Amino acid sequence: MSTNKKILTAAAAGLALGVLFAPAKGKDTRKKIKDTSKKIAGGVKTTIEKGKEKFKSFKSENKDATIDAVEPFS
Repeated sequence: MSTNKKILTAAAAGLALGVLFAPAKGKDTRKKIKDTSKKIAGGVKTTIEKGKEKFKSFKSENKDATIDAVEPFS
């Protein structure tokens, strides 16, 4: 598991436990869980989008390098 995934998992677990063990009404606790879930989902979405962009860049760079390396042989 990558460091980013470990950090994200630990943060999510910490937030969830903090919300669940906080002394509050059920309605308030459910709202906090919903809000926290949205924040975590937003962070995950951002991380996934960054990963996709890095992969596209990596793929493009390697494709160009491969073509340049193979062209002399064709």
